Amino acid sequence: MAWQEGRQCSIGLMRARIAWLAGAAGAGVAVYRKLRRVTAPDEDPRAGELRRKHDESRTIVGERQ
Repeated sequence: MAWQEGRQCSIGLMRARIAWLAGAAGAGVAVYRKLRRVTAPDEDPRAGELRRKHDESRTIVGERQ
């Protein structure tokens, strides 16, 4: 072990500090990912009308050919 002048080893303290920082960073990433997750938005009421018009135009184009 590496001893300093005050007869205290700082390696253990640094490992503990690094462990705390890594844990805090991991928790921060987990919270960020949890908050970043977006639920599917509700369907736009105009979507049904657009789908109907699209299907209608497909049938008209099909009839022309």
